[in-house]
Amino acid sequence: MIDAEQRHLRPRVDPRRIWAGEDPRLDPRFLPAARPVFRLPAFWAKAALTDGGASPRLRALFRRGDRALCLIHPLSPARPEAEPTAITLYATPTASIRTLLVWRAADPAHPFFAKLSLPAVLGGEHRALPASTAEACVRRSALLQTIGSKRGLRLLPETLAIASPSGAFLLRELPAGLALTPWFALPEHGLLADLSRLHRLSREKLVRQRLLGPFLRAWMSSALEQGWTCDAHAQNLLVERNRRGLLTGRFFVRDLEDVGVDLPFVHAAHPRARRQALALDTRAEQDIAEG
Repeated sequence: MIDAEQRHLRPRVDPRRIWAGEDPRLDPRFLPAARPVFRLPAFWAKAALTDGGASPRLRALFRRGDRALCLIHPLSPARPEAEPTAITLYATPTASIRTLLVWRAADPAHPFFAKLSLPAVLGGEHRALPASTAEACVRRSALLQTIGSKRGLRLLPETLAIASPSGAFLLRELPAGLALTPWFALPEHGLLADLSRLHRLSREKLVRQRLLGPFLRAWMSSALEQGWTCDAHAQNLLVERNRRGLLTGRFFVRDLEDVGVDLPFVHAAHPRARRQALALDTRAEQDIAEG
């Protein structure tokens, strides 16, 4: 997945032109199109932690008593005085520069995503991540996982939020065995042609029958049956493919910051999810809706 999105970000474009007028601290070497791999700064510190069903592996890595392993984006100026760690983490950016694919040097087979706070201006917006937003995303993820649906959109669970001295961040886990491709990468470098050949359909029929139709049905199912909607833009909408490279008709959403949940509907339609729904910070929900 990461190779697909980094490869399709048109690296021939001059990064200095892309980011003209943006925050001068942005280093082109860390842009996704540069496809960098770097050591990720980390330290131990007391921090508020919200656990929305993190895996035992992730909990063991990030929790140590009353302290948490805190991550810092390499472009962030924050370098707090804190306890260093012997844990070595490596990372590479996704299509979103502040969201990184991270893996432990001692355990590269189990990567995860980290959405970090980046106090810089990107696309005309300040990209710091408020602690309330990170916490609300984790609680929202837990709620949607409780509801579940075989017909609606799936999501990459956001299971851990940490409010650290260097800024808040959240962790997004990768379900095992998934082969996902970002929607925006589909038209590039012959991928649609490959899919057309594999499915034995013209490109027009492929897009209509295997992409747009199934996606719209899944989106409507999530909205009408589960009570949630999302801004399914091409960066955060992921398409699943099986081992033969065929489209499965399943779609995954990453980044729950733009997801809206109809809490009264969830209370009424999904009683078993009521406890999770009540745990949502409604003020954070309002902040996200207005932001």
